[in-house]
Amino acid sequence: MRIGLGTRVILSAAIAATAIVYSYVTLTPRGVPVNGQQLNDYVAVIHPFSGVPLPPGLQDGDRFDIRKQDIATRIAFMTSAVPLGYVIHAVIDRGTATMVVPVTVVSLKNLDKPGQPGHVGSIQWLNLGTVYLLGVISLLLLWRGRDRAAFGMGLWATTFLLSYLFHNTPLAGWVSFAAICLNVACFLAARVGFYIMIEAGLARALKPKQRTVYRTAFLILLASGAVQAYGAVLVRLLTGSPQYLDWQYGLILTASYFVPIVMLFSGYRPATPHDRVRIRWMLASGLVWVCYISLTNSPVFGGYASALLAQILAVIALLGFLYAVLMLRVVDISVVIDRALVYGGVTALVVGVIAAANSLALHETLTPGASLLLQVLVPLSLGIVLAKVRDYADVIVDRVFFRSKYLAETALRAFAHRAVYIEDVSKLLDTAAEEVRRHTGSPAVAIYSVDESGYRRLRLSGSADFALEIDNDDPAMVAVRAEQGAVDLAGLRSAMGDDGCIFPMLVLGRLRGLVVCANRPGEHYASYEKTLLLEVAHAVGAAWRILIGRSNEAYVRAMAEGRLTTLKRARDRAKALVAA
Repeated sequence: MRIGLGTRVILSAAIAATAIVYSYVTLTPRGVPVNGQQLNDYVAVIHPFSGVPLPPGLQDGDRFDIRKQDIATRIAFMTSAVPLGYVIHAVIDRGTATMVVPVTVVSLKNLDKPGQPGHVGSIQWLNLGTVYLLGVISLLLLWRGRDRAAFGMGLWATTFLLSYLFHNTPLAGWVSFAAICLNVACFLAARVGFYIMIEAGLARALKPKQRTVYRTAFLILLASGAVQAYGAVLVRLLTGSPQYLDWQYGLILTASYFVPIVMLFSGYRPATPHDRVRIRWMLASGLVWVCYISLTNSPVFGGYASALLAQILAVIALLGFLYAVLMLRVVDISVVIDRALVYGGVTALVVGVIAAANSLALHETLTPGASLLLQVLVPLSLGIVLAKVRDYADVIVDRVFFRSKYLAETALRAFAHRAVYIEDVSKLLDTAAEEVRRHTGSPAVAIYSVDESGYRRLRLSGSADFALEIDNDDPAMVAVRAEQGAVDLAGLRSAMGDDGCIFPMLVLGRLRGLVVCANRPGEHYASYEKTLLLEVAHAVGAAWRILIGRSNEAYVRAMAEGRLTTLKRARDRAKALVAA
């Protein structure tokens, strides 16, 4: 499900603007240099920060009552970031007297102390991490997403990210209030995207009645959340009361996120084993995300502790979603992660550790005048030990970052090993085509036999326009005979098309047959995949040749023993052998 180029460009610019604006606002804190101590939901007592004078007109002990402020001042205190230099006309109570004091919004960057407004602490840095991760996910799915699940995830990530833009852009007055309303609209739209992502990912596991029930429940809870969110904003604007922002009301806004989580639980059991791995990651990441939303809307552990824990959970959840997208392909994206790049990074890390350890060991253990043998043995020992570390690191990369590919390769190698024990040619070819298609993710796999007249298609798993017969001098067939290895169809002008790869079945140097795999949408087979598929093709070709050899042996024995008593029987048996 793709959107237009112009819309993608505009959204990409908005995503970049969000990252820039949020970074700027986070790293340049602003506000009024006043330490307000809350007496209740409405009244705060004004005190100065240590070593920082109060703004002109304010005194220690003055009281600020939000109910007495005008609309512009209330909006300013509802806004996360107010422009520098903006003047707030605050109504102040001093004893029995009431006065209006103009207070200017200034930079608080110099108040860089924990607990004071200018401090950029762990919560802010975690928030930055959340924004950047959302930006990466949004751009990835915006430009490379291909299905409805990718659209839903992109809508969720992008709108949630844009809520940061509307919430943190330095604005004032009614423009600022409009941004607050757009912020609410964005995080409501994010819930819709999250639901679409989960529903599309469970398309094969949910029954139509279940889908109707879940949609109805989601829409009811979403509407309740919208009423609560906009109602709380309007009540705070008109009366100054924050009572509808209490944690119990925040549960209403969180509730719509629970429906997709319940869907993941109910869709897990009927899902295929391959889909269950994806569902587990989505379920784990989704649960962490819902905990983050719950703590944001209902800070049950207190303000600071809840905010810190919530931001940690947000980063963990987004890393989980990013892994699920890139490695497990929970949504359809046209992106290939090259293992060589990851292995190269691991190797560089290990080499750096070796160099650092070697330098430390030489400095700490080798005293001036140490023997040449000792100077050689110490770094050599470190190299041997850390080489094992690198091997273990590669295994971890394979099994964690490329787990789905690791499992697919393991399954294909197991099939290649067992293929020779299949005792029926028809079952061998059927199983080979199905196993290769299933574990490579190819849309279609075909198996061809080779004879004097050309190449004949014997099996087809999946849907693709592979020809039934191919001429001996077809460009692709010529390339296979010349290269005796994997051949890409792109640019060959073959009757087999130009979107796939051919893997020859070479047995004792002779071309026995072909395995043809259509390319996955938007990507070609990597070199390590071609090597593996060549091994599988060779194993299938060898097993096929052994079965044909056994059949020929049985035919010759039957002829010698006189069991084929007529010429017709002998010919029928011979035709069956050739057809196999």
